[in-house]
Amino acid sequence: MEDTDTIRVILANVLAAAGYDVIEAADGVTGLMLAESADPDLAVLDLHLPDISGLEIARFFHQRLPFFVLTMDSESEPVKKCNELGALGYLVKPPDLDMFLRQVQIALKRGRENLHLRNALRETQVTCKAIGFLMAHHHLSEEASYQKLLEFATLHKQRIVEVASDMFEALRYLQAKADKPAKEFPKGLIKILDLLKKSAQPNA
Repeated sequence: MEDTDTIRVILANVLAAAGYDVIEAADGVTGLMLAESADPDLAVLDLHLPDISGLEIARFFHQRLPFFVLTMDSESEPVKKCNELGALGYLVKPPDLDMFLRQVQIALKRGRENLHLRNALRETQVTCKAIGFLMAHHHLSEEASYQKLLEFATLHKQRIVEVASDMFEALRYLQAKADKPAKEFPKGLIKILDLLKKSAQPNA
C-alpha cells in the first residue's frame, strides 16, 4: 500500500488533471491554516496525519467546510464520528481513482446544497429577529413590521435580509456611540435611521 504522502500526491494530480484547483497540506497544522486562508469548496481529509488527529480537524470543519475522509478502516470509530460531524462520505485507502473523482463531484454538490440551506436559515433568522425587534420596541404587529421591512427594502433596492442586517448594525452603532450625532454614522447606515424612526409610528 502506498504511504500517506504518495496517496496525497496521486490524488492531487488526479484532481488537477480533472480541472480542479488544488491546494495540498502534508500535515494537520498546515491543513488548518490553508482551510482558514484559502476557504476551499471541499476538503479531502486523511484521518491518519502525522501531527494532529484527523478527528480533531473534522471537529474544526464541522459546519464550516464541506469535507469527506480517507481512512484505512471504514469500520473505525473516527469514521463514525466524522459522519456525525457532517462528513460527506469516506473512501478506504488507497481509493479507486475513478471512484475518488465521483466522490469529489458528489461531495461538492452536496456541500453547495448544505451551504445554501445554512445561508437560507441564517437569513430567515436575521429577518425574523428584525421583525421581532420592530414588534417589541415599536408596538407594531407582525404583518406591519414585515411590511415596513419590505417597503424599505423595495425603496432602496435591497433584499430584506440586507435591510435587517443593516438595522442591527445601526442599533449596535447607536449603543456604542450614543453621544455621536447622526451625521457621524457610517454613510451606508444613515438611511436605516429613517426606518427605525418611522417604525415607531403605530400603524404607519
